Amino acid sequence: MQILRTISAIVALVGTMMLAGCGKSISGVYVGQVAFGGGLAKADFTVEFSPNGSVFVRALGQEHAGKYHIEGNRIIVEMPRETEVFTIVDDETLTALIQNGATTFKKQR
Repeated sequence: MQILRTISAIVALVGTMMLAGCGKSISGVYVGQVAFGGGLAKADFTVEFSPNGSVFVRALGQEHAGKYHIEGNRIIVEMPRETEVFTIVDDETLTALIQNGATTFKKQR
């Protein structure tokens, strides 16, 4: 029984460390296609994460600056008028609910 608890604790620790490792590689530019107007139009949605915790979001010719922090496998992006939550899928992929639809973002650089 004690061995099972120890193994469970080690697995949880390794999982936490892996997620922390994902956080270190999050900086970069991610691009996704976001549907607007009930799916009638799509536009590139670019999110640039800097290592210092700042983020720039570009869509429809507009750019917004904000800050982000990581909680587990979620990236919380805080901008002056709204907060977006991204989910870390892997080192190259994020997902988010944008305009009421799931959007996948792929790392560009």
